[in-house]
Amino acid sequence: MSKSESSILIVKSPFHSTTSIEKSLVEAGFEVTFVEDHEDLLNQAVAKPPDIIFIPVELAEGDGIEMCYEIKNHQELSSVFVVLISKKKEDFTQIAGLDSGADDFLVSPVQARILALKLKALLRRKGNEIGLHNERDELRTEDFVIDRERYVVIQNDREIYLPKKEFELLSLLSAKPQKIFTRQEITHSVWGMGAIVQGRTIDVHIRKIREKIGKRYIQTIKGVGYRLHA
Repeated sequence: MSKSESSILIVKSPFHSTTSIEKSLVEAGFEVTFVEDHEDLLNQAVAKPPDIIFIPVELAEGDGIEMCYEIKNHQELSSVFVVLISKKKEDFTQIAGLDSGADDFLVSPVQARILALKLKALLRRKGNEIGLHNERDELRTEDFVIDRERYVVIQNDREIYLPKKEFELLSLLSAKPQKIFTRQEITHSVWGMGAIVQGRTIDVHIRKIREKIGKRYIQTIKGVGYRLHA
C-alpha cells in the first residue's frame, strides 16, 4: 500500500453486492480488503487496524450492528471509523446502528461513487482531528480528563473508552465549558461540513455519553443545543 492510500476492511455479505463498490474505492485510492466473518474481521483489524471498517447490517451469520458495537467498544479499535449499510429504511434500524457507535449509516442501494466520496470526507475529518490533537492533547474539567492522544476519558482513576463519535462530541463540549453548542455547530464539528445528520442522532450520542460519565455534566438547552456544565 502506498502512503497515499487509505485502508478499508469490508465484511462480505450474500445480501449486498460489492463489485462496483470495490472498483470505485480502488479508483479513489483505497486499499480494499475483504473479510469473511466476525472472527476474520477482528483478527485482521487488530493485527493491522484499518482506517475504515465497512459492515453490512444483513450478514450470513450474525448482525452488523452488534459487530459495530463490539468494534467501538474494543480498546484497540474504538477509534477506527465504522460505516454501516442496510437495505432496511426504517428509522429504528438507523437509530440502532448509530446508537451502536457507527460513524455513518447508509441505506442500500447507494451509488459507489457517492460512497467513495463519503468515506474520503470521513478521512478528511480524521486529518483535522490530528491537527487539533497536536494543539491540545489533553482537556481537563473539574471531574474528568479527556486524553485526546489515547482516545480515553479518565474519571475518578477509571479509564472510559468511548466510541469515536461520542469521544469527539464530548471533546468538543469540554473544549469550551459553559458555551452552548448549537446542533449545527455539533454537526459541523463532529460529522463534518455538509453532513446531513438527524437531530435524533445527536440526542442518541448525548444519551450514551451521559450513561457513561454521568447525567449531570451535559446540559440540554431546549431548542438550541447542548453545553458542558462541569
